[in-house]
Parts: sequence; C-alpha cells; structure tokens
Amino acid sequence: MGTEDGTTDGAKLRSGVSEKAYERVVIRALKSTIVVSGLSKDEAATLETAWELCLLDPGAGLPSSPTLPEHVTEIRRDPALSWTQFHEDLTRTITHKAIESCRGEYFMFHAAAVADQDSGNAMVLVGKSGTGKSTATRVLGQAFAYLTDETAALSVEGTMITYPKPLSLLTANGIPPKEQYSPASLGLTPLTVNARLTRLVLLERTDERHADPAYWTELPLLTALERLIPESSSLAYLDRGIASLCDLIDSVGGVRVLHYSEAEHLIPFIKEELETPHVDSSGTAARWQLLPVDHDGKAPSESGLYRRALVDDATLVDGAVALLHNEQFTVLDGIGPALWETLERWAHAEELVDKAVQEFGSHAEAQSMVMEALEKLRERGLLERSKL
Repeated sequence: MGTEDGTTDGAKLRSGVSEKAYERVVIRALKSTIVVSGLSKDEAATLETAWELCLLDPGAGLPSSPTLPEHVTEIRRDPALSWTQFHEDLTRTITHKAIESCRGEYFMFHAAAVADQDSGNAMVLVGKSGTGKSTATRVLGQAFAYLTDETAALSVEGTMITYPKPLSLLTANGIPPKEQYSPASLGLTPLTVNARLTRLVLLERTDERHADPAYWTELPLLTALERLIPESSSLAYLDRGIASLCDLIDSVGGVRVLHYSEAEHLIPFIKEELETPHVDSSGTAARWQLLPVDHDGKAPSESGLYRRALVDDATLVDGAVALLHNEQFTVLDGIGPALWETLERWAHAEELVDKAVQEFGSHAEAQSMVMEALEKLRERGLLERSKL
C-alpha cells in the first residue's frame, strides 16, 4: 500500500520500529497461543493481515504480562532486527510452538494440505524442504481449500487441526529473509467445514521427462514408513507410534508418491482423489503386527551377555522390525529380526550366531556378520551388554 511520501508500508516497517511499541497480536497456532507484543501500530496491522486465519481476539481472556497462563507464549518484538527478519523468525518460532502443543496427541508432518471445500476431504502432501510445497500450495490453494503449507496435524482417527499460516516466500531478488504473505493476498481460500484425512501423499517434484505431466507410484508399507517418519515430529510421544501410523495409513488406502513437474498439473489428480471415497485397507493389517517393546527384566547371570533395550515401539512390517527409540527410527532387516527376537533375554554372542545360522543357513562370515549387527544396535542405543 502506498503512502503520502511515496514509500510503501512494507518499506517503513523494514526500516525498524518508528512508532512507540505498544500493540500486541494474539495468534492461535494448532493448540498453542502466541502473544506477540511490543509492536508498532503498523507492525501489528501487518501481522494481523498476514495471520488473519489464525487470529484470536486481542483480549481472548488473557491477563496482561507477566501473568500469562503456562500454555501461552509471549514473544516481544526485537527492535534490533528488521521487520522482515523478525517476522520470518517469528513464523519459525510459532510453528515450533504449534508442534510442541500437539506432542503426544497428534501426528505431525512436514507437509502442505488442501481439502475439498464442500466435503472437507483432505489430502496431506508430505515432502522435504525444497521440494516445492509452498509453490504448489500457492496453486492448489486457489483450486481447493487451503489448510497449511508447513505443518499438518492429524489425530489418530484422521481428523485434522488446520494451520493456515502465512506463506513464507523469497522476494524477486531471491535473497533471504523471506516475506510472509497472507493466504488471502495469494488468492487462497480457507476451509469452512471440518477437515478429515482422505489421502496421505508424498510429494515429489521431478525434472525428468515423462509421458505424463504428473503420475502416481504406489509404495510398500515399510518404504512408506521410511519416507514418512523422517518428515514427522514427536512420533515417539504417541502410544505405539509406528503401529498407530500403520493404522492411519491403512485407513486411507496406503501411501502413494505424486510425481509432478509443474504445480498446475497436480489439480486434476488431487480433484479426482478428493472426490473419490477412499478405500480403507485396514483388512490388510497382516502386513504388520505389534511386537513387545520390553525385555524379560531379569538380571544378567554373567558379564558379556547381550539384551535388547527398552523401546517406544516395535512393529513387524513387511518382514522387517521397525523400531522407535528416543525419537530415532530404525529398521532391522536381514538377520536383524531373528536377533531382536532372541535378545528379549540375555544371550551369549555364540547363541546369537547359532540363531542366525538356524534361520539363514551356514555362512563363513556368520560370526562377523552377527557381531557387526550387534555393534550397530549398540551404537543406536538399542542394545545392552552385561557387566558384573
């Protein structure tokens, strides 16, 4: 917006705080409440515009600082930073607080999400940073309801809490910090009904030449976990996180990869998926089963024995053992599952070698292979060794 002196409001804000800092803005991000204080009037107005879909009433039943409730975080404007830098840092902090607020209750994915405006059927598009989620969201949010471009929060039943934050985009010069754009300024529309997960998708942009501008590939369950979990947060805080995620994946008919070169090509694919009732594949749960997360709990009888550590989750998936331990995801294949089963109690290395030979046949390097596997388990904190 222009001003009488020919400058823009944004230019004035980037030059620093020019007015007395006294305004505050209250933002609701998932289950967290953020009070941003120490703002000039212009800054408060800019923040309210950018975060218009996440605003709470400035009163919101909150007392004045410093007696804010424990679940509320106050962030004060740092006058040493340009407005653009402060706003970018603020966006990161708000997202971090939002993720913390859902820990132990919701699946949290690094993802964009859109929904059908009438039914609330939602698609979560998971992807690493730099895979074009924000760019795709700018296009998809004009064709579908915009839910988030950064963090998708899903209950174990598949319902969603939306997080329609501003989009963080580089300016034309491509130099950080990023500007924060309100969804409305980019033509994105909010959802007016409740959202429910219908499809869970990995988004993958490719420059490779292909007969189709966009296309699907199916993923085996274990591969889906290996690609989804690194893009999730706090999975270990959920009860049996891996198994719960397998349940969620089954409920939406599995995970697929959506390959594309230009975001516009995604629209017909997503439209068809959101309009088609999903196939619940929970009847195929034979692909995975729960394993014990504990051990026998007995004291060792001698030194030099091995036993598996306590873990947050252990699930047999497609013949491999998938483990969560201190938020670390590990897959044991090959001789790993046989060793893990035997390690429920204290065992000699020789017994573990015998188990591997029994399962896979004799091998000249059997002992070295088992010892190498045990060392990898130890390095990841998944193995105990007795000392008397």
